Amino acid sequence: MEQLKPYQRDKSLLEVIHNFIKFTASAESPQEIFWAITKNFMEMLQIEDCVVYEALPHERKIIQRAAHGAKNPNGDVIHNLLVLEYGEGIVGWVAENQTTVCIGDARLDSRYIVDDNIRLSELSVPIQFNGELFGIIDSENSQENFYNIEHIQLFELIAELAATLLVRIRQKEELGKLKEELEHLLLNKKKALDDAIETVSEQVSELKHHEEKREILIREVHHRVNNNLQILTSLISIYLYESEKIDKSVLEEIKQKIQTLSSIHLILLKSVENNRPGVQDFLLDLIASIRYMNDSNYLILTAQSWAPVFSMNTLIPLGMLINQLVSHSIQQFWNKNETVEINLAIIFSVDSYFILELNGTKSLEKLIPDEKFEISKTLIDVFIDQLEGEILTPDKEFGIWKIKLKEIE
Repeated sequence: MEQLKPYQRDKSLLEVIHNFIKFTASAESPQEIFWAITKNFMEMLQIEDCVVYEALPHERKIIQRAAHGAKNPNGDVIHNLLVLEYGEGIVGWVAENQTTVCIGDARLDSRYIVDDNIRLSELSVPIQFNGELFGIIDSENSQENFYNIEHIQLFELIAELAATLLVRIRQKEELGKLKEELEHLLLNKKKALDDAIETVSEQVSELKHHEEKREILIREVHHRVNNNLQILTSLISIYLYESEKIDKSVLEEIKQKIQTLSSIHLILLKSVENNRPGVQDFLLDLIASIRYMNDSNYLILTAQSWAPVFSMNTLIPLGMLINQLVSHSIQQFWNKNETVEINLAIIFSVDSYFILELNGTKSLEKLIPDEKFEISKTLIDVFIDQLEGEILTPDKEFGIWKIKLKEIE
């Protein structure tokens, strides 16, 4: 610095410091602070040479980040960028010890390392805050004993201001990261909350749905029980009307019909939550029930359906009809201890009708009951009428008996 009167010098220094603070007020990165020291501060003080190093504590290295003088030929370029270890050279020693070093004759100091040119004086000041090193301000001059106490105080002041700014920038970056993490956390929490709300809503909807189904089930069970009791009453009336007296065989017939109704009711109860239960599952359960009730014969009964679903209004009379047809065919065509084999099939017809086929190991051509089986004939007719059906002409060649029926909604 040129020799000025005290008040002129103080005014000049205040202006330099004011400009430095003003220039760095909006700095957002350490690089901006480092270049402000070399370009705005050192140029105004007319310092011959200055380099600012950034400290890398985890690597224990310092690296040149900004320069003024020969090291900075133009723009933000640093000529022959230098990286030093802690303890290497005068600058490395300052980094290691975080203490200002001022040398009047570098030729007498073994720590001195030549960078771009040999110079005699060197002033190296740490940029540190609360024991944490951020960087080094290092200035060299070709004159011997160039730096004085004022230089040292001024450099340390700038280093202190720079450290404060660097702490502020880091805190701002940390706050920004913390903000992002909090926003991410809040977003995740919001998503988790939304998912929880959606799950609860689905569970509430499902509970409501199950409650509605339960109410429907109760009404349906009540309705079916009433219907079954009415059917049972009608069956008993038929037996009383057709029989002169109630003997054991009649009671057995009534018992079997009650068991059939009970089985059909239980079968339907298993799938009553579906508005239209599956036909194949219904037939399989019905077959198991019929086998159980016809233990006097070894019964091989199979069923196949091309109809996926029927209404319950259809399944109840259909189940009663199948049971009656199988029971009647066993009584009419097989002796008590003979093996019975019957195949059932339900196929679609036209005009919303379907066909029930019965095919046994014995020809079922004369499956239509005669006077001997008047009650059985009456029941078959009743169930066919309930399904708005009709008996088709039997297939004499293949012994297949067919009934055309309609699904009742």
